[in-house]
Amino acid sequence: MRVGAGATLATLAQTSVRQAKAQDNKAQVLAGATGAFDDGTVRQIAKRLASAPYKGPDQSLPKAIENLNFDQYRGIAYREDRALWHSDNLAFDVEFFPRGFLYKPRIEIFEVNDGQSAAVPYSSDLFTYSDPALEVQQDLGFAGLRLRTAINTPGVMEEFCVFLGASYFRAVAKGQNYGLSARGFANGTGDPKGEEFALFRAFWLEKPQPNVKSVVIHALMDSPSVTGAFSFTIRPGDTTVFDVQSTFFPRTAIQQPGVAPLPACSTLMPTTTTT
Repeated sequence: MRVGAGATLATLAQTSVRQAKAQDNKAQVLAGATGAFDDGTVRQIAKRLASAPYKGPDQSLPKAIENLNFDQYRGIAYREDRALWHSDNLAFDVEFFPRGFLYKPRIEIFEVNDGQSAAVPYSSDLFTYSDPALEVQQDLGFAGLRLRTAINTPGVMEEFCVFLGASYFRAVAKGQNYGLSARGFANGTGDPKGEEFALFRAFWLEKPQPNVKSVVIHALMDSPSVTGAFSFTIRPGDTTVFDVQSTFFPRTAIQQPGVAPLPACSTLMPTTTTT
């Protein structure tokens, strides 16, 4: 019993240390993420990050969900009635993905309303669970997000855009199914030494006004080689159009960059600068 108790205490202590380090890293990376927000906020954060060594986001997960398979992950579903903006009579709402399976990094998500940014709070009861043992009562945070609108049938909200995994995103137009994904940045694609996958590690969702048919999302990208600030203005419909503004801040010399490979089923109109 003493050995078991000691092992349990040691495990708890290690978990507490990991959580404390993750919180310190999060605070350093996302300083300025909440409060007053404007078009330059994410660029300022990205520029500051690029001047310091890369520190990835927290990827540690509780034992109950650290090795989920595909079916287990799919069994954790966001509750439609808890979607962001669900009760606000807007053209859009937002659902979030849980962490686990291939999507372990914690992605920070903020809502911007009237020029002020605030974190979107996480709670395990935002989801339903096919296996109750997979519900963990901790502040795990999210892995990504999906946007919904009445793209096919009036009054019926359907997913039309997803940001999930690395810097990948994809979208559909009316009456279409998903095709290829785009991504914010590629580095070393096809290189025998291996490819670097940048990560959208934070999103800021601008709350749209009533009757507005576009939605604006800002994203902070990070990787060992480069940081980036993105602004997506997304207009779904018969043709789903992305207006993308991006600014990159290299940490190192980049020999094989790729910017915004085109997705299927949508139109991507990028404007890119490098600092």
